[in-house]
Amino acid sequence: MANKYIYLHVLQGDYGYGHGWEDLCVETGRKEILARRKEYRENEGGTYRIIRRREVNGG
Repeated sequence: MANKYIYLHVLQGDYGYGHGWEDLCVETGRKEILARRKEYRENEGGTYRIIRRREVNGG
């Protein structure tokens, strides 16, 4: 029996323009999302956070 939900790690960025947090990318693994955050920090300005989100498993 498959899980009802899949859990995702979402990288969000706030660039200080008054728009708030924007979704930048989504990964299923923690190591992958940490690598994406590192890349964004090295290449762009702004503030970043990682949140967890769950979605109904379509399979």
